[in-house]
Amino acid sequence: MENLKVNILQLPLPHTDLQTLSFSAGHVLFWPPTGRVWVLNSSAALAWDFLQKKFKKEAAIAAFADFFDIPEELADQGMNTALDSFAAEGLLEGGTPQPLPVEQTWPQPLATEYSLPSVAQQHSRQINVAGLRIGLYIDDKSLADWFNNLLSPFAGEQPEKPTKINLVATANETKPETFDVAADSTLWLEQAPRDQVVPALMTLIFMHASARLKTSMLLHAAVLVRNHTALLLPAESGSGKTTLAAELASRGWTFYSDELAVLDPLSGHILPLALPLSIKSGSVAALQRNYPQLATLPVWNRTDGKQVRFLTPPLESLPRQRSGVKVSRIVFPAFHENGDDVLQPLSKGDALQLLAQTGSSDRVSTLEDIRAMIALVEEADCRQLFFTDCHTAAETLDSL
Repeated sequence: MENLKVNILQLPLPHTDLQTLSFSAGHVLFWPPTGRVWVLNSSAALAWDFLQKKFKKEAAIAAFADFFDIPEELADQGMNTALDSFAAEGLLEGGTPQPLPVEQTWPQPLATEYSLPSVAQQHSRQINVAGLRIGLYIDDKSLADWFNNLLSPFAGEQPEKPTKINLVATANETKPETFDVAADSTLWLEQAPRDQVVPALMTLIFMHASARLKTSMLLHAAVLVRNHTALLLPAESGSGKTTLAAELASRGWTFYSDELAVLDPLSGHILPLALPLSIKSGSVAALQRNYPQLATLPVWNRTDGKQVRFLTPPLESLPRQRSGVKVSRIVFPAFHENGDDVLQPLSKGDALQLLAQTGSSDRVSTLEDIRAMIALVEEADCRQLFFTDCHTAAETLDSL
């Protein structure tokens, strides 16, 4: 019985492979195998400190009560809540921290030994976009002309070390009214209708542009720049971030991206990754005030069933160089159909937790990535925006 009593009073030990990083709002725990982070508030951080220092539970409760100036009964409840949470997340010795579920964002190849048809091996077009040197062949002249015109505003000089990729859309041999879409020797789409070709090619450009950014951390966020500092709009699909990005670009902001924020972990700067905006049908009416041509643009069908139009923001909004900028403000947007527009402050802890959840780097995040993300939140003004109308939301962001 005496040994049982000692065991009850001894706090469990933390998982030995977790790394603890300092953070103004508490602690950040980092799990290197998966790149996942946990953000601990001040009470959970204090409890974690007690585990690391191998406190007896009775001493930990007394210290907890003293630190927060609360009765020991409440301190005991607080410690137990923290311990239950740590155990549930696998953060204690003997546990297994679990990675966050990752939504599959890229298509899967149909064949990796695809042979390009001979007609496609002579590319009539070459274009530099998003750090890629693209050889483009589309077996439909009007479609090829339209797609080339779509990419042209985003084209730049050939980078020093470009990633070279051949993108091909050729008529399927057995079903000539459809297309096979390939990148080099990989077949991605077979017998696709004509209206799926452009979204498929845009996905491949986006995928290969992201893959070449191996030293950067990618965050699922829109980025707009004004006065040499960036506004970050991190959110999942359907939040309205692309609609907001298009609206802000029409108001004089520089458009860096509507989908991925490219964070350089060494400098903490955000780099541009400007590509055409993918506007869903539900946002067309909202954006027509500043983009009257939007309703006349072709409608394309993505393989996920969603209809989109590809929009070029005002040419003057496109970045003229690849220089990075510091982030001055992080606003998490959330569109809702009914309710008031609300812009409210967000605690550093909540902001970091939300930002970590929207991270979308395909590679496992490194310790340098997490430190850069912490610094990003520490230095920025963090807020949350609930909005029903992109115009009033943009006015609110303009006023900041």
